[in-house]
Amino acid sequence: MPNVVRSTRLGIVASLLLLWVSSSLSGATPPKHVNVYSEPGRFGGWPANHGIWIWGNEILVGFSAGYHKDMGDRHHIDREQPEEHLLARSLDGGQSWTIENPAKKGSLIPTGKALHGVTPPGLAEPEWRDCPGNIDFTHPDFALTVRMTDVHSGPSRFYYSTNRGRLWEGPFRLPNFGQAGIAARTDYVVTGKHDCTLFLTAPKSNGKEGRPLCVRTTDGGKSWSFVGWIGSEPEGYAIMPSTLRSGDAGFLTAIRCRNGDSSWIDTYRSSDDGRNWVRDGAPVANTGEGNPPSLIRLKDGRVCLTYGHRAAPFGIRAKLSADDGRSWGPEIVLRDEAGGRDIGYPRTVQREDGKVVSVYYFHDTPKGERYIAATIWDPNSFDNQPSAKSTNTTPTQDILIRPILGPQDPGGPYKHPASITELASGDLYVAFYGGNGEYNPDTAVWGSRLTAGSNRWSAPVVIADTPFHSDGNATVWQAPGGPVWLFYVVRYGETWSKSRIHAKVSRDGAHTWSDAMVLAGDLGMMVRGRPHALPDGDWLLPIYQETGEDTEVVGADSTSLFLRYAAKSNTWSESGRIRSRKGNIQPAIAQAGENLLVAYCRRAGGYGPNETGYIIRSESRDNGRTWSEGLDSRFPNPNAAVDFLRLHNGHLLLVYNDSMNERNPLSAALSTDGDKTYPHRRVIISGGPKDFAYPYLIQTRDHKIHLIFTSDKRSIVQHAVFDEQALLPK
Repeated sequence: MPNVVRSTRLGIVASLLLLWVSSSLSGATPPKHVNVYSEPGRFGGWPANHGIWIWGNEILVGFSAGYHKDMGDRHHIDREQPEEHLLARSLDGGQSWTIENPAKKGSLIPTGKALHGVTPPGLAEPEWRDCPGNIDFTHPDFALTVRMTDVHSGPSRFYYSTNRGRLWEGPFRLPNFGQAGIAARTDYVVTGKHDCTLFLTAPKSNGKEGRPLCVRTTDGGKSWSFVGWIGSEPEGYAIMPSTLRSGDAGFLTAIRCRNGDSSWIDTYRSSDDGRNWVRDGAPVANTGEGNPPSLIRLKDGRVCLTYGHRAAPFGIRAKLSADDGRSWGPEIVLRDEAGGRDIGYPRTVQREDGKVVSVYYFHDTPKGERYIAATIWDPNSFDNQPSAKSTNTTPTQDILIRPILGPQDPGGPYKHPASITELASGDLYVAFYGGNGEYNPDTAVWGSRLTAGSNRWSAPVVIADTPFHSDGNATVWQAPGGPVWLFYVVRYGETWSKSRIHAKVSRDGAHTWSDAMVLAGDLGMMVRGRPHALPDGDWLLPIYQETGEDTEVVGADSTSLFLRYAAKSNTWSESGRIRSRKGNIQPAIAQAGENLLVAYCRRAGGYGPNETGYIIRSESRDNGRTWSEGLDSRFPNPNAAVDFLRLHNGHLLLVYNDSMNERNPLSAALSTDGDKTYPHRRVIISGGPKDFAYPYLIQTRDHKIHLIFTSDKRSIVQHAVFDEQALLPK
C-alpha cells in the first residue's frame, strides 16, 4: 500500500529538548519550490481536503480547482462557477506534474454544500451505495479518499482505487455513527488487510463543526464502527485530524483548533487503538487564522508536522519531533513569501531518498491567483535541527532512534553489521565493515566513537584492513577489567564459507590497535555476537561456521559454535556446537538462570518466501561446553540476525525481525521469568519497503539499553536508546 498519510507501526523515541528559534539553512541544499497546478484565471486550493499518496517516486495528490474572483477577505474563488476535484500526478518524486480529471470517468464528482463553487454542468454523482466489503487495504497500489458534502453535518462517502488512482470504486456510503452527519476528509491508517481506521470530524451538539472522532472497519469497508472521540467537545472547533501509528496499538494525531480569534494545532495520543485519547499539547501555538496540519513519520523515525501560517509573514512551515511528538524542534520556514492568508492546507509525503514533498495552495500577491505548489526539502538540512549524528540519553520511557552513520560518511556507501560497546572511559564505540558492497574487495573494518558527554559521533576511521582480502562482520567488546577486543571476519575466497576470524586488541580505549591475529583458522568461521563472561572468569565468544557456495543460501549443515577464552592461560579453544535440522548461524546467548545458558540463532536456508522460518533455540547447562539440539522457537525469522541480552535486573531481551520473509519490522520481546514467556513485546521500527536488520544490544552502566542496527539496504547505521520501561505496559 502507499507509504503516506497512513502511518506504519513504529515504536519510537526519547525526549529531545530544543530551543524555540526559527530554522535557517547553512551550507545545505535549500528547499525547491515547484508549481503543481497553475492556470490563468483559475483557483487551486485545499489539498488537505482530498489526500495524498505515494508509491516509490510516484505521487498523487487531490485538490479543488475553481475560477479566480476577487472576494475581498474571503477565498478568491467564484461561487457561481464550476468547481472541479482534480488529481495531480508526479512520476519523478514531485519535480514535474500532470493533471487528471477523474470526473471524466465518472468518479470524484464534486457535490454538496461544502463546495466553494458549483458542480460542473452535465455531471451528476452516481448514486451512493453500500460497500460490499472485502477491500484489500494492503494492496500495493491502494488509495482511499473520503469526501464530505458539508463542513458541519452533511453525509460523507468514500472511494478507493487499486491502480494508483487511475480508476476509482464508489461512491460508498459512510455511516453517520449516531451523529447528525460527518464531515469527512482523507485521513486513515491501515492496520490489516481488511482493517482500516478513519479519522473524521462530526458536528458538535449545536450542529456546527466540529469534534474529531475515529471509526474502524475490520471487514474491508462493508461495515464501520465508532471507536472513540478524540478529546471532549471544544468551545470553538477541533477539526481535520492528521494521524499516524504510534507503537503497536497506538495513534498520534494532530488537530486543527480554533476558539474565538485564536487558532492553533493540538496533538492527541491513544495507546488503546483509538478508544481513549489524551491531549499531548500544542506543537503550534499560533497558525494565524487557522490551518490544518499534515503529520507523517519520517523513515528515520522522527515525526514531521507541516502547516500553513495564516499571519504575516504568511507561508508554509514545519516542525520535527524526535520523541514521537512529545516535544518539538524549532519552527522551519519552508516558504514565507506568500501574498496573504489564502494558503496552506498541506499534504506531505517522504520520498525513498529521504526528501520530503509538501503540497499546498499558495499565491504570490494579495490579489493573485491561487495555485497548487510543492516544496521539496531535506529534513536533515537544517543546521539547528537534531543532527543525523546526534543522540540523547535523557531518562525516558520511550525509544530514541537516530541514524548515526550513512552513505555520505567515511566507510563507503555500504555499512553493515555494526556492533557497539561501552568502553571503560564511558565512551561508546561502534565497529562495522564498509566499502562499496558486501562482496567488494575494498571492504575494511571501521570504528566510530561517541565521547562521554558528547552528542556527536566521530568520523569513522579504518581499524582493520587485511591486504588482498575483503573484511567482514566486526564485533567490538570491552573486556571486564581488560583490553578492548575487536573480532572480525576476513574472506579468503568468493563466498563467506571461505572465511576466517581475526582479532585485534586495544589497550588504550580503542584509540590504537594491535597487529591482527588469526583466532579461528578453519574455513567458514565467522563472528557476529558479543562475548559472554562466565562466572569462573572465562569467556564464550559466539561464532558460526557457514557452509555452501551459493551467496543466496546458507548451507543446511551450517552450525553455531563457541570459542572459550581461558583467562588464566590466555588461550582460546572450541567449546560446543549447536546443530539443527536445517542449519543455524549467528548465535546470541544470555544467562537465563543458574547453570542455564540460552542461545537464539538465525536460521539457515534461502531468502525466498517461507512459511516455516523460525529463530532456532538451544540451551546449555554446563557453561557452554555442550548444547542441546537447535529447535524452532516461537519467534519467526526471515534468515536474519537476532540479538539476545540479559539485563542488569536479570530480565531477558530479544530483538528480532517479526517476519518469516522480511527484515521489517524490527521488534523486541521481553521475558521477566527466565525465558519461559515473553509477554512484553513492542515494535521498535517498521514501515515502508525498508529493511531494519542485524540488531546488536548492550546495556550501559546507567541502565540505558542501546540498540544498533542497519537499514536502507545496509547503508545506514541506526542507534536506538531506551529504558526497559519502554517495553512494559504503561
